[in-house]
Amino acid sequence: MAVRVDDAQLREISSSVKLRHLRYFLAVAEAGSMSEAARRLKVAQSPLSQQIRQLEDRLGAVLFERGRGRAAQLTEAGEALHARAAQIVASVDEASAEVREIATGASGRLRFGAVPTIAPHLTDALAAFCSRHPEASVVFREAGALRLVSELQEREVDLVLVRMPIPELEVDVRNLWEEEFLLALPPDHPLAGERSLSLRAIAGERFVAFNRKKAWYLFQLIESACMREGFRPRVMVDGASFLSVARLVGAGYGVSILPRSAVDPIREPRPALVPIEGRPVVTTIAGLTRRGSRPSGLLEGWIRELERRAADHGAPGP
Repeated sequence: MAVRVDDAQLREISSSVKLRHLRYFLAVAEAGSMSEAARRLKVAQSPLSQQIRQLEDRLGAVLFERGRGRAAQLTEAGEALHARAAQIVASVDEASAEVREIATGASGRLRFGAVPTIAPHLTDALAAFCSRHPEASVVFREAGALRLVSELQEREVDLVLVRMPIPELEVDVRNLWEEEFLLALPPDHPLAGERSLSLRAIAGERFVAFNRKKAWYLFQLIESACMREGFRPRVMVDGASFLSVARLVGAGYGVSILPRSAVDPIREPRPALVPIEGRPVVTTIAGLTRRGSRPSGLLEGWIRELERRAADHGAPGP
């Protein structure tokens, strides 16, 4: 009849038995003798025997049949322990390997978000990153900056990519790359073919603005640049996303000031982009993490991938 080890006994065992005891026990059981187990473990036979005796003393049971010239055969109690010991050691080894992989960034869960004008440009970088980390799972959110920061603080994501400036928040900020804003003009605009233009060139023209309620701090940056040139943008269309603004400008509804990343995905109607003299509007793309948190190895690897691509191309896209 097999000997059962109940939960109370397991708790008692866990408080007195060390993992090395179980490893030595399994080695002897699998080798069939103390001498062969000692050889495989690369330890002397005497210390190995002492460890087995110590395990038996702590469990209060004889685990191996002993006798001159006899192999180390498991007793009934030894048979009962063998399956449990194998499970325990396998679980510990599996957990240890998983922890090492997560710590080194080889696997784990990558959870991040990005604002809509950045998110579409991350797909190539993310595909390359995931091909090097096939064991990693990914959670990728796309939303406005304030919503993403809320998810960050609620621990739904571990990194959010936004355009600076943002309101003062309880987060750590890591600047990743910069992006210049350009004049966006209808393709048939008289100035669409210019190599560069002053902001004054659009003074008085119909201005198509992105959603100023959601990104008021960013529009404030643009408005301040215009006011330094002596005018305030005459906003005639308001409340759209960057992508919608770019399409409206391409269709001739007015002019705007946009990052190139907002226009790149568009085929038709596509606005003309003209650099602004003096680069008066430049935003920093930053990665936000929870205040005082320590990014995982996988997250650090993703941030390094973005920084590397930004250094090569000025942005993480291809």
